[in-house]
Amino acid sequence: IKEFFHHVGIPEEIPAQLSNLKKYSSFSNAMVRARGNIVHPQNQFFDHEEIAELYRLVVWGLELSILAICDYSGTYGNRLNHRRFENEVEIVPWAKADALP
Repeated sequence: IKEFFHHVGIPEEIPAQLSNLKKYSSFSNAMVRARGNIVHPQNQFFDHEEIAELYRLVVWGLELSILAICDYSGTYGNRLNHRRFENEVEIVPWAKADALP
């Protein structure tokens, strides 16, 4: 995941909107913990708020991955923004990086 995200330009750090997952510092670290939670459920790494945020993180990562594979470089509605209005969009992360001087 880490190498793929780096290759296509998706940020690996946990987005600011997911405050309960910040302690895992990166998408791949959160995924390692999620895998551990599935394989060893008795350890219960996540509480209910973290599970909800983890779901949002995974769907966001999958959505951006599909857009990156399709070589899309326009705007999208960031699903991490809870109160996003219909026309509230932002540029995909890898296009932002290309636009920097």
